[in-house]
Amino acid sequence: MPHALLWTETDWWFGLETAVLVEEFWRGESSRAAELRLRSGKLGLTHEDRLKLRIRYVAPQSDQPAAVADTAVVTRLSDRRRRLAEET
Repeated sequence: MPHALLWTETDWWFGLETAVLVEEFWRGESSRAAELRLRSGKLGLTHEDRLKLRIRYVAPQSDQPAAVADTAVVTRLSDRRRRLAEET
C-alpha cells in the first residue's frame, strides 16, 4: 500500500495489532471478524475503503520535475486590496 509510506509509529503498531487479529481469525476465532472489518476500513485495505478515506493512487510522472507552485498565478493580498479600493 503506497500510502503506508506516510504512516507514523502508532499507525504501524495498529497495523501489527491488526495482523495478529487476522492470524487469530484464520485460526478459528470468528469473533475477530467485526474488529477486522473496522480496522480494514481504517487502514484503507480495499478499493472501497480507500474511496471512503479519499486515498487515490496515481502513476508517477518521471519525465516531469516535482510540481512547484506557480507564483505568477497567485495574487498578492496587497494588490487585491488596492484593486478593490480603486473600484469603490
